[in-house]
Amino acid sequence: NRDGIWLEKLEHNPGKFIPQELRQAGEGEAIKVDLNRPMAEILKQLSQYPVSTRLSLSGTIIVGRDIAHAKLKERLDRGEGLPQYVKDHPIYYAGPAKTPEGYASGSLGPT
Repeated sequence: NRDGIWLEKLEHNPGKFIPQELRQAGEGEAIKVDLNRPMAEILKQLSQYPVSTRLSLSGTIIVGRDIAHAKLKERLDRGEGLPQYVKDHPIYYAGPAKTPEGYASGSLGPT
């Protein structure tokens, strides 16, 4: 784009960052993180733990993909700034899968 070239390298084995003893779901203690607290408090709490720490997240998150992020960038380009809710809550870049019959929604995962 006009701001330069952006390169991204995909990690083909992200599981290598998870300690062996935590590789099975439900194993190990999880640190409870309330995402409804002020972002500064959340960041302070998270900075106490290494990347491999198992977390149990609860609270509000924003889910958005390409179009949502493009609209936020448009706001910034117009000098409008970001909505407060974007500053107050983490953004999960994800999208839903197809909704199976009888379910309210499909699974949700990073894209």
